[in-house]
Amino acid sequence: MQMNQIGGYEIIDLVGEGGQGAVYRAQDPSSGQTVAIKILSHSSSDGEFLDRFQREASIMATIRHPNVVEVYDHGEEDGKHYIVTEFVSDNLEETLKRRKTLPLARAASVATQIASALEVSHNAGITHRDIKPANVLINDSGDVKLTDFGIATAESLDSMTSENTTVGTPLYMSPEQIQGSPNIDGRSDLYSLGCLLYETVVGSAPFEGNSTYEIFHGHIKGTHEALTEHSEEAPELLDSIIALLLKKERDERYQSASDLIKDLMELKELIATGPSDVSRTRVMPKVLGTQKISTQNTPYSQGLPKWLIPLGGIIGLIVILIIGGVFFLSGSGNSNVGAAVGISNELSGDSDSNRTSENLPPSASKEISSGSQSKGISFQKPGQDILSAYAVDPMLAIETMTNLVQLDPKEGIHALFEMDQTNMDLTAEFLGNLAMENPDLLKTLLEHGADSDLGVTARILNNLLEVDLDLTLTFFRDNALSHPGSLALYEPLIVKTFQVDHRNAASFLNKVGIEYKSFNETFRYVLGNSLVNLISQDMETSIDLFLETSRSANPLWSDLIRFDGEKGINSGTLFLENHKTARPEITIERLEDIIREGDNGGSYLLTMAGEDPTETSLILTKIVEAQNVSPSEIANALRSGAYSTWNGVDYNAIEEILHQNPSFVSYIGKEIDPQIWMDMAMPWPGLGSYGEGIWSDIPLDHTPGDVASQVSFNELLVKTLDPSQVEDAVVSIQDITSDMKKKDDFTSILEKLSGEDRFVNSYFLMTADKFYENDISAV
Repeated sequence: MQMNQIGGYEIIDLVGEGGQGAVYRAQDPSSGQTVAIKILSHSSSDGEFLDRFQREASIMATIRHPNVVEVYDHGEEDGKHYIVTEFVSDNLEETLKRRKTLPLARAASVATQIASALEVSHNAGITHRDIKPANVLINDSGDVKLTDFGIATAESLDSMTSENTTVGTPLYMSPEQIQGSPNIDGRSDLYSLGCLLYETVVGSAPFEGNSTYEIFHGHIKGTHEALTEHSEEAPELLDSIIALLLKKERDERYQSASDLIKDLMELKELIATGPSDVSRTRVMPKVLGTQKISTQNTPYSQGLPKWLIPLGGIIGLIVILIIGGVFFLSGSGNSNVGAAVGISNELSGDSDSNRTSENLPPSASKEISSGSQSKGISFQKPGQDILSAYAVDPMLAIETMTNLVQLDPKEGIHALFEMDQTNMDLTAEFLGNLAMENPDLLKTLLEHGADSDLGVTARILNNLLEVDLDLTLTFFRDNALSHPGSLALYEPLIVKTFQVDHRNAASFLNKVGIEYKSFNETFRYVLGNSLVNLISQDMETSIDLFLETSRSANPLWSDLIRFDGEKGINSGTLFLENHKTARPEITIERLEDIIREGDNGGSYLLTMAGEDPTETSLILTKIVEAQNVSPSEIANALRSGAYSTWNGVDYNAIEEILHQNPSFVSYIGKEIDPQIWMDMAMPWPGLGSYGEGIWSDIPLDHTPGDVASQVSFNELLVKTLDPSQVEDAVVSIQDITSDMKKKDDFTSILEKLSGEDRFVNSYFLMTADKFYENDISAV
């Protein structure tokens, strides 16, 4: 962002920038003073991030103290929100990078100044909640300036922990912050200060690890190494102060910054006396005797929320939630951002709190990013931490994911995607255990995952199919596809999953086919609609899947046609296309099985004939010639298909099949009920008005005047079937127009056509040109 001025301040240069905004060095024209200006980006100028930004300005403006960065101004100009603070040239994080540790006297001085800043903020009812080296600025005179109150809580402001969000930085977080306690107070800041003080002396934080899980486990269960193990010069008083600051139970720590300052002042005096006195002098902190010491062996077993309560003695994994604003300058090329501004280096995105979203799909990263900003939270490598925990204790990892999703489903998805990126097989194994222990959570992950990135979620589900097919099937049958709303949620995911690997999908369908009739209707409905949509969207994959499945999947393929009408899709196309382009013998084999099973075989043949009668005729010819299916089975299937209520097939479809090959008539003609023959090539009797070019039923017991008055006698054909000719399926068309001298002749004509020796249904076509020669009567 190129700028010359904002709020009347002249921009000198850009210090650093990132996705959330930028920090500039600027000058106040009225005083000539150099200032730092933090400007929020347009994309972040709403929601929780803006709340945090404004919170920081409000809180820092209320605290006036030499050890707190001073806020000069804040406001909005042209839609840009900004904060103006004093410009500070260095910070503790950069100092420790350069020299690793501080001299004891300097460490005590820094800690005392931070404690002084905390004393005034705590007295004002404000808890900082993110004490760490990056937020401790150091000016040219060496004075400490505490900054970044953006995630602080104030008694006069709405608490950001009202939703149990966990905020902070892992290396310096108190146990109660890790557990997501809604009642964080100043004693949490003192714990963080203890971690910082320890690092300034030892060169590393008291609890470090290769993952957030290991770090959090240290804060909750670990014991830090004594200072004397690292430095012979460290006085025992300093060791005792740190030990008191790092108590797991906050009731056992210093109860106020004022108490801590007293001991730090004594420590400074002790150090000033010289090394010979320091190393051998043991002085207990004055406040130690006034602290309430807990006698419980497991101080946090009662206070932890459910997601941190140990399982089998092992503390639950915690995944950190960090306020979205900590990545204000994520991606800045300047790693020295915080060293030259009155706003912490946290903004540069260079600290250990950076979240990892690289290697995730762009859509997932985008969704995760936007979701985090809107809620004001984000995570530090949660997926890797959950996998680390899973290797130790699967139940621990499951419980962690459960509570993570409860806090924010989008972050649960971020963790799942990261797990899959790290170790697909182990992730699938984890999900298998999740399906057994907490299937509702797996449902939530899949549903939110599909909404975030359908492709990645489909790949994850495919891996689960490959690792444990039976478990996945049970999960879908009993949980995911057990309620009416499943279709909209799971149909796209199932389609995409089957496209990932049709072999795994085929194994799944084979299993389904074996017990198909035992599955609930919702399961069959969702799966059937998913397959019909797959046929519509991706014929190539559909054919691969069709060929890969065994005959055990036939009940499923047979039932598929039920869902055609609802989707406006012809699933019979799958049989046609496979017969044309792939393995025609499989089409024949499957249709033979389906025809033997009942009604749906005829429905398939009829819908196929409606789409491609020539290809359907070839298929039926092969079925007839193979003689694996009896004539009665074919006839029954066709008859049932013609009268099916779900696919809207009319009688023309039978005729389209039968007139393609005369052998069909001789093969199944005697199995077809005469009523079917008579109904072919015409709508249901009685539809429409007489004389409009349709086949119409004229009852024999008519009243000549009434019937004749409705009939146009310009042209009149009669279509009849003689029972003696049923075996040969001979249907005759007779033009009786010339015999209709008068209306009364109609009665005598019908009587001639029908007699005791003939079983005849008569239908009349009122307009000759509506009749076509290729119908069944021409065979």
